[in-house]
Amino acid sequence: MQDCSGKSVSEQQYEDGAVWSGKTNKMAWDCVLGRDDGSNTESKPSAGPVNELISPLLATDMVGVAQAFIDVGEAEVFRDGAVEYASMLWRNGVSAELHVWPGAWHGFYLLAPDVPVSRAAIEAKKSWIRRVLGCA
Repeated sequence: MQDCSGKSVSEQQYEDGAVWSGKTNKMAWDCVLGRDDGSNTESKPSAGPVNELISPLLATDMVGVAQAFIDVGEAEVFRDGAVEYASMLWRNGVSAELHVWPGAWHGFYLLAPDVPVSRAAIEAKKSWIRRVLGCA
């Protein structure tokens, strides 16, 4: 969950998605931000301000942010936020490896670990960890 706005194209495309939908995402943000009015723009006073620790796409200073492995399914609500976050990291000189898996939905490699796209995603994660930790 990178973007609390609820306005990305992928969130609209997958508003009624099967695994994690745009509607589920809105409900989750309402819970995180302490909202019960159904709005997606303001938090209740007790919830405090929305900031980059809650919604990373609001970050203006990427100093000290660690390199990242980001992967996302092409057919899921988080797609656009993941791509934008990787782009933010790159613009700020932070190393990021981004994979957008064709036809995949949120959690695909957990729900269907033996299909080819899942095996490729799992191997990409393992490879990145080995490189980052110097175990390659």
